[in-house]
Amino acid sequence: MVASKAQAKKAVTLAYENEDVEKINVFVNQKGYRTTPIIYLNGEAIPTSLTSQARPNQTLLNFLRTVCGLTGTKLGCGEGGCGACTVLISKYSKYSKDAGIDESECNGGGGGGNGRIVHMTVNACLFPVLAADGCHVTTVEGVG
Repeated sequence: MVASKAQAKKAVTLAYENEDVEKINVFVNQKGYRTTPIIYLNGEAIPTSLTSQARPNQTLLNFLRTVCGLTGTKLGCGEGGCGACTVLISKYSKYSKDAGIDESECNGGGGGGNGRIVHMTVNACLFPVLAADGCHVTTVEGVG
């Protein structure tokens, strides 16, 4: 089907990354809205001056090595097969048996549901750093 000349000449308006910067202040003033992730690393909270450097397209491995300076976690294959980048993620699970969720569905290899801490190992080379918001990350430097 051939489009008319008017439709062909119609301009497409695209929203670019920084065009909506003025809208950020609307959200910042709302209660419960954060612009900086909260991440705990090896028993301590990472300062917001460092967590504010986390980017949406950045892996946890890259963040740990470049921003935090922890080079014990290595990049091996970059596909999640070798395990050189494995870290432990711990988070609070609010799932409950009362909600009809089986405890084995939110086990994560460690804790379990029903208001407990869930521990799971992840490949830091594949895991987005912003997915670790609100979690505790234990690296090889934090073991022992």
